[in-house]
Amino acid sequence: MDVFGFAKNLHEQTGVYRQILELSKSQTAAIAQGNEAELLRILAEKQTRIGLIDELSAACMPLRNEWETVRSTVSTSEHDMVDSAFQELRMVLGEIVEIENLSRAQLESEKEKNTARMNQIQQGKVAHKAYGFKTPPPQSTRRNVDG
Repeated sequence: MDVFGFAKNLHEQTGVYRQILELSKSQTAAIAQGNEAELLRILAEKQTRIGLIDELSAACMPLRNEWETVRSTVSTSEHDMVDSAFQELRMVLGEIVEIENLSRAQLESEKEKNTARMNQIQQGKVAHKAYGFKTPPPQSTRRNVDG
């Protein structure tokens, strides 16, 4: 792969990462809405995009690993082109990290809410047993016959 192909590959990776960024934003919205089906769909889409990133990354790995050495052997315009592509890629990755951290915090908050709900249910069961009930109290089956 030559320097132009390397820069093109980095731009392609950035494009896929932008798709992941949009999916991450949608993921945050799905978490906020409690939409589990949408969240699972988004996660599957992200996995597909990550597979594309893996393929693109593997294709340019030899030059990427040697870039610091090769950089000094190419023209200023060529290394500026690659450096610019790296900078754009880093910027998008930074945005993804921010959104993912927000999603993680939302999930943690939901987990804490669910834990609190489960604790309330458990406390109700303990209180119920403390009064000697072995089964839940019977539901009234009496009908209102006055009306």
